[in-house]
Amino acid sequence: MIIIIITALIGIHILQRIIYNWYSGNYILKIQ
Repeated sequence: MIIIIITALIGIHILQRIIYNWYSGNYILKIQ
């Protein structure tokens, strides 16, 4: 049970990192 929670937290963290990088990339492209 604990392993599932840890895995979920890590997955959410990775998703947030990917979304943040994608959003930042689009923002930079729009400026240029």
